[in-house]
Amino acid sequence: METSPVTCRTLEEFYHIDGHTFEKQYKETLSGFREWEQLEHAEEWLLFPDNIGPKLAIDESSLSNGNCTRLSPTGMQEPGSSPLLLLWQAQDQRM
Repeated sequence: METSPVTCRTLEEFYHIDGHTFEKQYKETLSGFREWEQLEHAEEWLLFPDNIGPKLAIDESSLSNGNCTRLSPTGMQEPGSSPLLLLWQAQDQRM
């Protein structure tokens, strides 16, 4: 079984389908995106409760279009690989 991710548009060539249409159908129907419990706040923050640990680290990054705060468990896990919380704050457009 293939385990590496592919885009919907990649499937277009192999299965002779319209990749754009399949991409929309996947998002709207097959993926359960509209029923996703974090959809309401996903543009601002994401929570991954399975990644909680006894010790946490915080990392703040300033990007050209906003700031990203990452709360991650520390210890036995690979640093930066499993966030508990991602918080996004877009830069004020009036600046």
